[in-house]
Amino acid sequence: MSTTTIAIADVRASLDVLMAELIDGGPGDWVFFTDGPKAGGVAAALAAIPAHRAFTDTIPADRHTPAALASHMLYSADLFARALRGDHSGYEHADWQASWAPPDAIARAAATDPAAAWADLSARLLDRLRDAKAALADCCEFDQFLTRTGSFGNVAHFAYHLAELRRMGRAMAA
Repeated sequence: MSTTTIAIADVRASLDVLMAELIDGGPGDWVFFTDGPKAGGVAAALAAIPAHRAFTDTIPADRHTPAALASHMLYSADLFARALRGDHSGYEHADWQASWAPPDAIARAAATDPAAAWADLSARLLDRLRDAKAALADCCEFDQFLTRTGSFGNVAHFAYHLAELRRMGRAMAA
C-alpha cells in the first residue's frame, strides 16, 4: 500500500466545495452529492417547504416538523463553527434533545406569523452554515485529527438532514 501526503490546504479546499454545495447546490453542471446545480442545497430545500406547514406538519415516518429539523441543523452548525474557532465547550455540554426545538423567539412568532418565523429560522440556518464554511477557511487547528475528521462528519451530518428537508418539501408540495 502506498502512502500519499495530502496538504491541509487541499483538504480544507475540498471541504469548502462540499459546504458550498450543501448550502447553495452545485456550482455548475456537476455536483458531488446533491441532485443538481442550485436545486439541491439547503437554501432551495428550505424554500420548498410551505411556511404555513413548517411548524406544525410532519410527514409519515417523520418524528419532527421541518422547523424542528432546521432548528437542529442550526444548533449543530453553531457548535461546528464554534469548535472550528477553538471553542469545544459546546460539544462537551451539547443538549441534542433540546436542539430540535426552535429558538424561543421564533417559536413565539410562529404562532401568529408562520411565514415570518420560517423566513427567520431559514435565514438563521443559512447564515450559520455560511459562518461554519467561513470558519473552515480560518481554522487554525485543522491539522488535528479530531477537527479534520469532525469537519467531514459534520458535512455528512448536514447532508443527511438536507435529504430529510428535501423529502419533507416534496411530500408537503404533493
